[in-house]
Amino acid sequence: MKAAALLSMLAVPALAQNSDGDRLGRYDSCLTAANAAFEAALDDSMSRASDPNFDMVGGGTFDFCAVLEIGDCDGTNDRFACQAVLTDVMVALRGDIWAEIPAPQDVAGLDPIWSDGLYPSLWAVVQGVSAGPDCAGATQAYTVWCEARAASRSLSDVITLQQVARVLGVVPALDLEGLQAERVRE
Repeated sequence: MKAAALLSMLAVPALAQNSDGDRLGRYDSCLTAANAAFEAALDDSMSRASDPNFDMVGGGTFDFCAVLEIGDCDGTNDRFACQAVLTDVMVALRGDIWAEIPAPQDVAGLDPIWSDGLYPSLWAVVQGVSAGPDCAGATQAYTVWCEARAASRSLSDVITLQQVARVLGVVPALDLEGLQAERVRE
């Protein structure tokens, strides 16, 4: 299932620029496909009345979407501006998702492994702070790339936590289309 989802994301062509001119169509499509794959795995697990398995949660596929978009940015006339827009989008999306995730004490006791073990650990990772300005002091090309990768990894962490919250039934499905539409309106 994951392999098919990844192949379908690779086959999605870059879409036309949105109203802001930020040509992130492939990124948006990739995120939507990654989220749909997670929701399908969750539905399948729940329909079989089995315990959701840990393999279905993880933000790695979402991080892969950013890698694809960084590559697309490299093919534009202004790759630095493109990657800066991508970074801003990921930071905003992370904030939107994070705002909807309940604190560990609000999910405690729902499931000994998921809510009392994994969830608080992921919460701590998501709240973690950088050890320092990892991207500072380098060339513009490296700095812009580094900032985009850092934003992607941070977004991937919060998506992983959101997926665990979803498994626990304490948050609704991630509405990426709604969040993306809101970004276009801003």
